[in-house]
Amino acid sequence: MVGFNVLAFGLPGRGKTHFLATLGQELILRHGKRVLFRPTFKLVGKLLTAKRDLRLEAELKKLDRYEVLILDDIGCVQQSREEMEVLFTLLAERYERRSLLISFQPVGSNLQGPAHHDGGDRPVGASFDHPGV
Repeated sequence: MVGFNVLAFGLPGRGKTHFLATLGQELILRHGKRVLFRPTFKLVGKLLTAKRDLRLEAELKKLDRYEVLILDDIGCVQQSREEMEVLFTLLAERYERRSLLISFQPVGSNLQGPAHHDGGDRPVGASFDHPGV
């Protein structure tokens, strides 16, 4: 299966996590895909421990068993150099081979463009990346 990517973005409480969890459930139930849902900070912590213990490659292979990986709240990662390195390694390993579904909350309340909060009841936005689309 060629990987596809979904980025769900929006303000807090708009349904990003629910949207991706529902999409993951549909991929499991209707398409028989292996899906792993994890808060990004927990997965990054696990990868950091694996790197420290010289098991990063083995941990990445374990994650590769899943056709779809859902990373919830990617913006919650503290963005230290070590965290960014293991996260980039994970994303690079999966890109165009396995699927990634990522939720992201833009930082700051003065947002511009499609994610701008005007006080209305704007739903979550989503961006899809698929080679055939």
